[in-house]
Amino acid sequence: MVWCPPQRKPRNSGPVAGSWGLPPGTKNAFPPGMASRFSIDRGIRSIAIFEGVKGLLILLGGCGLLSLVHRDVSDVAEQLIYRMHLDPDKKYAGLFLDAVDNIDDQRLVSMALLALFISLLHLVQAYGLWRHQNWAEWLSVVSAGLLLPIEIFELARHANLLKAGMLMANLGIVVFLMYVIRNKQLRTASPGSI
Repeated sequence: MVWCPPQRKPRNSGPVAGSWGLPPGTKNAFPPGMASRFSIDRGIRSIAIFEGVKGLLILLGGCGLLSLVHRDVSDVAEQLIYRMHLDPDKKYAGLFLDAVDNIDDQRLVSMALLALFISLLHLVQAYGLWRHQNWAEWLSVVSAGLLLPIEIFELARHANLLKAGMLMANLGIVVFLMYVIRNKQLRTASPGSI
C-alpha cells in the first residue's frame, strides 16, 4: 500500500457558498454584479488610504518647516548634508544650500501654511472616499487630473522611475475614479439594468 498525503480543501477564492456569512446551501453569495462592487469598494478604500498617507506626510513636512522658524536654516541644511555624507561642493548639494540661504521666517511660515492646506485637502479627500461620497470622488479626479500635465512635463524633462511611477499612479486613480463615477451615473439612470 502506498501512502498519500492528505488533500487540502480548496480556499475560498471569491463569492462561493458559505462565504460572507451566508449559509452553506446558498448557490450564489452575491447577486449579479455585486462581486465587482466589492472590488470597486476595495479600490476606493485603497485610494483613500493613499490620500490619507499623503496628507499625513505633507502635514509632517509642514510641522518640520515650522520647527525651523527662528533658527538658522542654512546651518541646519549644512548639518543635514554632512550627516548624509554628501559633498557640499557637488551640484545638487550646492543648489540646495543656495536655495536655503534665501529662506527667512516669513517664507517658512508661508510654506508651512501651504503644506497645512494641501494636507487638509488630502485628508478630506481620504475621509470622503472612505465614506463613498460623490464629492470626494470628483475632488480626487480633479486634483489628480490637475497634476497630470505637470507630471508629464517633468517626466519629459528628466525621466526617472519615481516620476514615471507617480504619473502612472495618478493616471490610474483618475481612470479608476472616472469609471466609478460613470458606473454610479449609469446605475442611477437605469437602476434595473445593472
